[in-house]
Parts: sequence; C-alpha cells; structure tokens
Amino acid sequence: MKKMLLSMCAIFMTCGVTMNAQNYTSMSVKDVAAIPTDSLLKGSLQSPKIGDTVKMTGIVSLPPVVNYPTDNRKIMIAGNVNWSVFLRDTNFTLNEFAGVLVVCDTNNTASNFNRLRIGQLVEMTVKVTNFPVNSLGAIQALLIANSTVNFIDEGISLPPLPKVKISDFVLGPIPAAMQFTTGAKYVGMKVEFNDVIVASSVVSGAQRTTIILTDAAGNQMYLRDQSNYYRTDAVKIGSFVAPQVGQKINSLKGYITSNSVAGQTVSFMISPAMPEDLVIDANSAPPVIVSTRSTRSNAIPTPSETVPISINITKGKSDLKYVQVKYSVNGGTMTAIDATKVSETLYTANIPAQAANSLVRWKAEISDVDNTVVKFPTADTAVFYYRVLDRAPMIKDIREQFTTTGGTVYGGFYVTLEATVSADASDIPNALLSAPRVYIQDGEDGYSALVLNSTSPASKIRAFSRWDKVRVRGVIVESFGVTMLDSIANTDAALLPGPGVKYPPKRLKTKELAGKRSGDPAAEQWESMMIELENVVVADTNADAPGNFGEFNCVDSTEFGGTSEGSSRLRVETDDGNTQYATKSASGKVWLQRGQRITSLKGILLYSFSNYKVVPRQNEDVILGSVSVDENENENPLTQFAMTAFPNPMQFNGSVELSFNVPTSAIVKIYDATGQNVSEIGSIEYPAGTFHLNLKTGQLSNGVYTCVVETSTGTNRSMQFVILR
Repeated sequence: MKKMLLSMCAIFMTCGVTMNAQNYTSMSVKDVAAIPTDSLLKGSLQSPKIGDTVKMTGIVSLPPVVNYPTDNRKIMIAGNVNWSVFLRDTNFTLNEFAGVLVVCDTNNTASNFNRLRIGQLVEMTVKVTNFPVNSLGAIQALLIANSTVNFIDEGISLPPLPKVKISDFVLGPIPAAMQFTTGAKYVGMKVEFNDVIVASSVVSGAQRTTIILTDAAGNQMYLRDQSNYYRTDAVKIGSFVAPQVGQKINSLKGYITSNSVAGQTVSFMISPAMPEDLVIDANSAPPVIVSTRSTRSNAIPTPSETVPISINITKGKSDLKYVQVKYSVNGGTMTAIDATKVSETLYTANIPAQAANSLVRWKAEISDVDNTVVKFPTADTAVFYYRVLDRAPMIKDIREQFTTTGGTVYGGFYVTLEATVSADASDIPNALLSAPRVYIQDGEDGYSALVLNSTSPASKIRAFSRWDKVRVRGVIVESFGVTMLDSIANTDAALLPGPGVKYPPKRLKTKELAGKRSGDPAAEQWESMMIELENVVVADTNADAPGNFGEFNCVDSTEFGGTSEGSSRLRVETDDGNTQYATKSASGKVWLQRGQRITSLKGILLYSFSNYKVVPRQNEDVILGSVSVDENENENPLTQFAMTAFPNPMQFNGSVELSFNVPTSAIVKIYDATGQNVSEIGSIEYPAGTFHLNLKTGQLSNGVYTCVVETSTGTNRSMQFVILR
C-alpha cells in the first residue's frame, strides 16, 4: 500500500515537474558531477555544465533535516535560506564523480525537498552551479524555483564508502597543494579516512572550531563544520566536543566539499555529517600544546635580542617527559632548548640572539613518558620563522615569503615603517562600508606595499595625503589574504618633512594576474602596490551578473575576442575608489561597455574574495581610448573603417569631435545608455570618405554615449565616449 501511495504521489508530482522541465536534458549524477581532465590538469574544478539546467536523477545519501516532520532542524548548512542534500549516482559500481550537493531555497515549500530521506530515488530539475563561485569551487546543484521533487522509489541501500587518504586530496601542511587529478573525483561523495590525527583545533570568537587533520607524512586537510552535528556554537545539534590536538581518529566519514578560508578557496575539505561519522581512538589521550608563540613585541629582532617563547600545554593521561623549543639558523640542524616550567600549563624558553640577516626557524615539542610526541606546528617540516636585522625594517621585510600562502609570518607583532602614501582616504574611500583605506609603499620591488587599516573616523592616517612621507607603527595583520598594518594609534602616525617618493606604477598585463591564487608570486608580490595596465579593453559591464558587486572585467587588447580572453580577464573594482565609473545605477556614474578601449588603467592591486583586482583611485587613473575594439580582427579590409572621439572623456561644456572614415556610404546615429537617439546630428547619410563631426555636449548629462555608424554594405561600427563634469 505504501508503494502504491508513493507511486500515485510520483504521478502527480511528475506532472508538476514536467511543466517546469519538459525541455531539459535528463542526466545522472555523474553526468552533472564529472569534470573534464583538461580542467583538472590546469588545477581547476570548472565544468562546462555550470550554468546548465537539467533533470537529474540520483539516490539521497543524506537528508536535509533531522527527522521530517517531527524534527525539521537542518543537518547540513548551505547558506542561511537553503536546505541541502547529497545525491549518489544510481550506478553503484562508480567510485568517481558519483556524488553531488543539491541545495533548495527554504521558501520553495512546495518542492517537497524537506521530505527527502536516505535511500530515496528522486528526479530533480536543477541548475548546475559551483561554490565558491570560481574555478576552485566544487560543483553543486540548485533546485530551480517553483519546481518539485519527483519521488521514484525508496528503501535503496547505499554502497560501501570508498576509503581514501589525505594525500589523495592535498600534499603538505596547510595551505596544502591541491591534488585535483586524484581528489576531484570524490567531490560530493561520502568517503572514509582511517588513522588520521588532529593537527589543530582552534575555537574562534564566534565559538566555531577550526579543525585541521594530518596524516603521518604531514599532509593536512580541513575538517569542515558544515553539519550542525559538528558545530560548537549556538546552532549545534547534540553535544559535539571538538577533539584536541594530537588525538587519533580511527575512522572519519564525510563528504568532500569546498569552502573559503580567510578569503582563499580551499577546494577539498572533509564534511562529516552524522554523529557516528567520527570515531576517536579511546586510548588516545596525548599531551596537548594549546598554543605557542613568541612573546616579543617587535616583528623583527635585532642581533642583540633574545627571542622569548611561551608554550601553553594540557597534560595527557601520562606524565610529561620534556617540553622543548627546537630552532635552527639559516637552514642548519635543529638545536633543542628545554623550556622552564612556570605553572602546570605554562612553559617558557628563550632562543639566543643571532647575527644580522640570520633566518631562524623554530617549533615547540613535548613528549610524555609513553614517548607520545606532540609538535606545534604539527608537521615535521612545518616551523615558525623570523629574520634578524640590524637596520630599520622595510615593507618587503615583513612581507618576505617563507611559505606558499602569500601571508606574512609576523602577524600579531609590531613594526615601525617609513614610506610614501600611494593612495589616501579620498582615493579609496570604500564608501559602501564607510571604511577608507590608505596604502603606503617604500620601494619599486615586489612586496613593497601594504594597506593601513583605520576603523575610526578620528584616525590620523585618514588625514594623510597622496605622496606624503610618513612614519607609522602598528600591529601586522593578515586579513583575508591581505597583509595590513592595524591598531595604529594617532601618536604612532607622523607626517615626516619633505615629499615622499612618487614611485612609478608597475606595468603589467591582465593575463599576468588573471586567475592567480593568493600566494602565487606572479601576483602576490604586487599586492597593495600601484600598477598600470596599458591598452586594455572592457570585457563586460558586470563581472558577477546577475549579482552585482561593483566590478567589471578588462582584458589585454591582444586577448580581446580571442580564445584566451576568458582566462586573461582581470577585475576592476569600482565601489572602493573615487572615480566616476560604476557597474550599478548611481547619479552621475558611468557604465563602461564591452569593447571600450582603455589606454591606461592605473590603480592599487587588491586581493579579495579569491580574486586579484585593480582599484582605480581617481578619474585620472582611467584614460579611455578613442577607438572601440572590434572582436573580429580578421574581417575583410573592405568592410573595416576607423572611428575616433576627442576629447574622451569630455569633462567640460563644449563639444566632442567624432571622426570616422568609411569605404562606402553610411548613416550615423548616437544613443544614450537607454538606447534613445539624443544627438542633433540625427540619422544622416554620409557618402564614402573621411568625416569630422562636432557633437555639442552642453545639453547632455553625464554618462556613456554610443556612436553607431552603419554602412550600406551592412557593416556596423560603434564606439563609446564619456561625458564627465
């Protein structure tokens, strides 16, 4: 009888789905989840399926709620307004690309999505997406609005989980190197790890716990608290207590997912779902290094300074054998120093003073009488760093790269810097957040700039002007992949005599920066520095359509319209700076259209939300070209003709001279951004030849205007000019 009712339900629901999805292609989970090998070889999780809407069939391997209808608490988090489930491919012989995360807006109450249970065979109409929304984000699917789930069968037993190793997904300590060719096939699937160890377990201010796992070789992977069963904050289900550093996990089952950490996408994380997915070794009660840190104040020690180390521990089931600091100088062998016991939980030690320019590596290590050894950092090759200098530090000293993250190793320490202001608070007002940024630079080499963070309107650094020579002292912070100086007291911000150095911008190509990850030296070294892009073309009006975050893409003119345009695009941020350009409706703002040439684009190189982008400061940082770019570079010369506009942009009352040379007769039309013909020229036909037309601009408002020339042969050319006052 139950089967009959289910079948009847399926008939009615199928009708609802068919109306919404009758023209959509039917696909299996693997059809949706599979990623082409060429993408994986490029270090990308991009799939040609992204953006497609399909009818997908699969088996529910994890339900959206604890126990519908009596307990409707969500199990997996996928945004604040979504239910989420994981589907498994119906072919149980598959152990690759056989799983996918599916999310559904909780406002879609007619979808029956919240009724899903483990073992049900279902069909859904979904749009293929990914998260995070970049080439490193995992494939997922979104149930389309106003659609319902088609229930086909139930009570299906799921196959055994594939057993995997951390090294299938990553190599090395955090930030580990992603192994796309061996790890991507498990995205969206539930897998099982055995015999891993907790390398880090840190509780945030929001009471969520970040857990890092390691194997015996030191490869490290994040355990993601995507399931409410594994949260340690107020929204948690049950009574989960995060395991401690050094604890052994006999078995860990979970789904392979992607997320962001400090603004950087991490392609592979393990997301345990149910309480029974984590099995800790009952005999594992090692000593724990709660924290260890140098307690010095300044980031860069001098040759006469010893460096104090503090180690906070928790004793395990057995007595301690030793607590040590181990250090090396300039890559030499490690020297052990026994730490002094201050209390049951606190030990201290001092690393001796070292010669100028020495590079010191160090770590903490403890052992109990059972010879259980715990290290921090946990991997054998992972260490803390500092450089010894006998001179005042420069920006490139605190940004010196010892790891592949791109981040500073001096976070939390103080430094005093003398530098030139390259962008002041009026250049980068960041008006939407009322949080202006000030940038300083002290050289032309890479890693020679950083941002000064000011949270108070009374902050003295907000009064600095571009090209001022300044001295500042503050705390070094790595925030979402960007190195900055924070906590700058007004007494520690001084304007120095004389002008600063007007460092020229670093000239780069968009393709040198496009798609680069945080930490990639090709882009990381120019973070926060002034750069210049020459002869670029606007690739789109909105980089995030249908969303809008104030950014458009530009691309080197040599790549525009070509096969490599997509991989050469660089974002331009318009919300943060103080220019007339925007991607949103705003009074007096200008939207640049695809094809607009930009002769010179200067600005600060910013890293945010997994992308490098350039932030122009003022209008003079954007010099528009006089000619728009045709995407068809190989067109018949008989149909080609040139167009120019001068001045462009036009910033005063007067006129814009439009020049064009046509091989045949042509008609000239001029439109505003709404498509209305606004010129007094009207639609006049011109014979073949060269023409110069003066368009009076006194009655035209600020904005982008398009001049269209249509030839008698059917060839059209258009170019944009901008009016700014």
